[in-house]
Amino acid sequence: MTENPEDEAPDNEDDDEEEVPRVILAKLSAIASYVPEQVAKAYGDRPIWFLLGMDAELVTLFERIPEDPMPKGRVEAILGGLRAFAKERNDELQAALGVTDSLEFGFHVDATFDRVVESFELDGFDVAGTIVAGQIELLAEE
Repeated sequence: MTENPEDEAPDNEDDDEEEVPRVILAKLSAIASYVPEQVAKAYGDRPIWFLLGMDAELVTLFERIPEDPMPKGRVEAILGGLRAFAKERNDELQAALGVTDSLEFGFHVDATFDRVVESFELDGFDVAGTIVAGQIELLAEE
């Protein structure tokens, strides 16, 4: 039997930190310019998020806090705004979350922002930052 030093766990703690999934959490009002005005007014206080596609399966938010159906047009307007923001800010999002070929995003209309933050933390996510007036703001690492 031969040993491969690459198979051994490294002593570098930075590698462990990289494995923790990260999320950017904000309220829809933070990207209001990306959605129709009436949608921003009606759902501005609702939580939104961006994360790596490979981490999406870790999210149990909708199991913890079910969401009632909403009009399809409103869903499409919000998702369209999230998609446009993600496309325009792709490099910044990847700098905060990690390099990927797939960013995921979402929103919840029946949960408070604080409950969504708590749910992501329970799922093992590190809240990497937020969005203020359309600008990604990273949170200081502890």
